[in-house]
Amino acid sequence: MARVHGASLQSVMDSDGCPLFISDGEPGPVHDLTAARIHVLPALCAAVA
Repeated sequence: MARVHGASLQSVMDSDGCPLFISDGEPGPVHDLTAARIHVLPALCAAVA
């Protein structure tokens, strides 16, 4: 059986669809919400502060 490798990337886009932030990759099995808590939410908090 072949193994399929993948990554979970999280991004924040503006209203026109241009990327404002793209996270580092997490292994594919990492849930989207977990990856967002690791990468996106701290970046957003830092941008607001």
